[in-house]
Amino acid sequence: MKKEKFIFLTEILRRISVSVRKEEIKKRLKTYYYEPNLNEFSNIFNTWGIKNLLVEIPLEMVEKAPKPMLSLTNDKEYFFIWEKQNENYVCFFSNESKYKTISKEELLSIWSGFSIILEANEDSGEINEEIKIEERKKNDIIKGLIITSFFSCIILSFFYINKNDIFFLIISILGFSFSSYLLLREHSFFTLEGFDICKIGKKFDCDKVVSSKDSKLLGFSLSEISIIFFLFLIVNTLINRQDNSVQFVLPLIYMSGLSIFYSLYQQLRLRTYCIMCLSIVLVLSSLILFSYQRFALSFAIPNIEVLFSLAISILVTSLVINNLLLNEKSKKFSYRLDSFFNSPITSFGFVNSDIGNKMFENEIVIGENAADFEIILFMNPECKRCKAILKNLSRLFLEFEKSIQLRVLYSGVTNINFKSKIMFFELFKSMEALTQKEKLFFLKNNLNLVTKKKELPKKVDESLTKQSEWSNELNLDGTPAIILNGVILPSFFGVEELSQLLRRIINFNSY
Repeated sequence: MKKEKFIFLTEILRRISVSVRKEEIKKRLKTYYYEPNLNEFSNIFNTWGIKNLLVEIPLEMVEKAPKPMLSLTNDKEYFFIWEKQNENYVCFFSNESKYKTISKEELLSIWSGFSIILEANEDSGEINEEIKIEERKKNDIIKGLIITSFFSCIILSFFYINKNDIFFLIISILGFSFSSYLLLREHSFFTLEGFDICKIGKKFDCDKVVSSKDSKLLGFSLSEISIIFFLFLIVNTLINRQDNSVQFVLPLIYMSGLSIFYSLYQQLRLRTYCIMCLSIVLVLSSLILFSYQRFALSFAIPNIEVLFSLAISILVTSLVINNLLLNEKSKKFSYRLDSFFNSPITSFGFVNSDIGNKMFENEIVIGENAADFEIILFMNPECKRCKAILKNLSRLFLEFEKSIQLRVLYSGVTNINFKSKIMFFELFKSMEALTQKEKLFFLKNNLNLVTKKKELPKKVDESLTKQSEWSNELNLDGTPAIILNGVILPSFFGVEELSQLLRRIINFNSY
């Protein structure tokens, strides 16, 4: 192994905060340096948790590689990014299409070999393992204290409640536990290795059920609704000092029967079953039968304790959900953005390609043609995220006004005179005669895309259809889709992420 190659590798790993023993790198890379085999490479992937690789391709093999290539250095070295999909397939990042998948045999026939691995994820295995173990211990202790405190309060409460309500309380706690597990899973709070009770065979998959469109009612997921319901029953049972406190909430208990039928309908429709959902259905059925057997239809007018219990339940659940959403968003944003920024594309800069050379009539253009960065935004007027990006464009131009040109193109249904096409044309006409500042002000304050028109001029319809067809040719992942200097950015990118990326590239090029 050449010494400079090894130094370069360790420097790359250090720069992205990856700490791996030098002896381990030498041993592993020396084994597969000259004739790498994809199956053997998978052992390195699994050990270090490597996902994105920067691969040096022999110059004589460049012509056989997918086009266009990213020229990332000035000394005629070419690099290409690929992602391990499984043992037999790899994904290539390409400007022609978002991903191009080929078999390992095709890969090895295109390139005679890999020279060196240059990038690893910062979460790779064998990285600060002792620190990770300590963090896991701390987390386990905190979780243990929380769980112990919760169940201690529940056990102590048995000495203060009506004996007739103990069975009711136990069933409610079971329902609350199942709902909590489902909510935590829904927000990716934890992942399980090995046996997973939520995934047994092909027919039982909680994740598929809770992530389906049918799993939300009035903007709330079924797990959120069930947590509020069971927490309300628990709190009401504990603080309501009236005899037979269950009578005060009988209408809600009987109404929960509707959720039983809805949950079963959802799972039958998906042809996939959720063990936790079925457990909640069983708990609700037990509550209804228990309540009917004891009280039949003997309702009682809700007292102040019932209203207080409901308020506490909604407040606590809202705080928990907001915290979960914040953590989930923070983790995903940090992971995705850091992974992208640490990738070779953003480390070495962007290059223009043929992807940005297609020009259309009826484009919304903001900025000068001689700008350093060309940004193409494919949008649909009925897309909420698209509108959010358009409204925040003034922030982007405030910082990079002289460096960027934005082209807004239509992407969506291509049927003639379709509503979204008419709305896009109305937006184009409203901004056509405006200056750059006026366009940004219009997008920020007057983005009203409602239209009464029912027809488009034939040429306009053809132009917007061509724009949308081009987005389909590029295999874009819906709208909004952003292309920067010919490179398709990940689907999670918005104005804030784009601003950070531009700052990074400008700072890198200034050195």
